[in-house]
Amino acid sequence: MTCTPDGPPKVKAVLRRASSTLPLKGTDVSPSLWDVGNGYRRAPGAALATNNLGDGRRFSPFTEFRPEIAIELRVHEDGGLRLFHSRLSGELRYDAQDSEQVLLDDTAVNLTCRFLALVRAAAEEAGYFNWAMALGATGLNGLQTHSGATSPGFGNPARYDEDTYTETTAATRAELTQAPGAVTRRLVLHS
Repeated sequence: MTCTPDGPPKVKAVLRRASSTLPLKGTDVSPSLWDVGNGYRRAPGAALATNNLGDGRRFSPFTEFRPEIAIELRVHEDGGLRLFHSRLSGELRYDAQDSEQVLLDDTAVNLTCRFLALVRAAAEEAGYFNWAMALGATGLNGLQTHSGATSPGFGNPARYDEDTYTETTAATRAELTQAPGAVTRRLVLHS
């Protein structure tokens, strides 16, 4: 998948094909992969992004309510794919005056599953067989997951005590096709 003038429509077609077969765990959080819109040229290739992350990758918030909402799917000239999502946490309101910022662990799992489906579709389109993958998140120190003690990995019942989360793995096209859940677990759930 190279960055030609037909790149954004082609990427959108691959995205539609990849996402159409994926069930969601929990709910989809805005922004979703469906919110990528305009195509923009980026240094290593091209990107589809929300309008508030436009030319030059300059961020401008839509509104004061949830100003952090942005998503970008980048396709590099060398075939690499990158997904930026601004919102792996959200406000959990206990009552009118008490709330806390929590990790949205379902969002991490859902986006990883959808992204891996997109990688699989790109692998089939381009004939790539081996993929190196990474997942990273920042601004996590002191946050607990929305599901609390019920999830492994991100869902550790203790508050996260580091600012960043990073995990890497490798996967073959066969594994992306036959066992994408195993790849997701390696990236998101430490298993």
